[in-house]
Amino acid sequence: MAVVAPTLSSAFHAPTDMALRHAGLLQEHGLDVAVFAAQEFQMRNMPNWLGVPRNMKIDAAKPEGWPKTQRPLALKIAPLALSMGSRWHTLLQQIQGFAPDAVLFIGPYSPLLFALHQRYPTVGLGTNAVAPVGPLDVWLAPQASLQASWRPTFDARDIVAYSHRLSLLPAKQARNRQALGLPANAVVWVTTGSRLAREISPAWRDSVLAALARHPECHWLVVGQAQVADLPSNHPRVHVQGFDVELPSLLKACDIYLNPPRLGGGHTVACAMAQGLPVLSLPGSDGGDKVGPWAQADLRQYFLALEQLSSQAAARQQLGQHLRQRYFDTFDLAAGAPTLLAALKTATQGQTAG
Repeated sequence: MAVVAPTLSSAFHAPTDMALRHAGLLQEHGLDVAVFAAQEFQMRNMPNWLGVPRNMKIDAAKPEGWPKTQRPLALKIAPLALSMGSRWHTLLQQIQGFAPDAVLFIGPYSPLLFALHQRYPTVGLGTNAVAPVGPLDVWLAPQASLQASWRPTFDARDIVAYSHRLSLLPAKQARNRQALGLPANAVVWVTTGSRLAREISPAWRDSVLAALARHPECHWLVVGQAQVADLPSNHPRVHVQGFDVELPSLLKACDIYLNPPRLGGGHTVACAMAQGLPVLSLPGSDGGDKVGPWAQADLRQYFLALEQLSSQAAARQQLGQHLRQRYFDTFDLAAGAPTLLAALKTATQGQTAG
């Protein structure tokens, strides 16, 4: 099985993690797997490639920190010294030498996908809500509802609902609260993100601070960006810190995850769910999709839920258990193995490689 990604980067690059973990999962189920990447987001004249006057800044491939697999994966990463066309040509030759039964493409798009589909049964797994741009035999759609409403640009023969994309193990133990500057007996709200300076709106921030004033037992921990606009710098119960590489243990030390009204946030919401935290999130967003039926309909319901959860430990425990179970049933990668293997089988049975 060939796993093809447009680019492999560091362990903090979510598409890299997704590609390598899926390769590891296939390996665990007895398949011979190799991973191929043309490094398409590391090229000269990037604005010409994107069609807009800006450059993508993605770290070079950094194997240290990549997820561990049962056996070392065969990795074929195109040399950056080659032109983009030469990288694709080299990768096609290497894939041909590997002679896979099928290709699992993981990414948003790649011109390589057209050549791959001519030669091999191809399954596509997008790194967002839409299908990879290119011809596919099977699209692994993130939700069943997208099968009709977000059809691929190029028709796929089969569309399979497949939400199992994450591998977020619960922390073995919670972080020491004293090390985080938090009281041992406080009820801790936590918000995380790398773009919080623009994701935390003044209205939402003020509502959180007003709720904090009503609950002297609560503290608010904001993680991921050392400077967040207009958060009070001297508030004794507002704690702001930068990026944390051990996020699961930090989340496990907290009591309630507050997801701001934003489009993203799904990965850290899922991480909080895996730790058994109750999560507050609005629907119509990545975070809201993760919590599903437990999303609050609007900000009024959001802050009513915050009032209840802040004062009732039993309510926190109950919601946290529901969301933890939802994470492992719906999003955990290991639970998706039967669907993934069946999709690959469907592709190989239904396409005659050209």
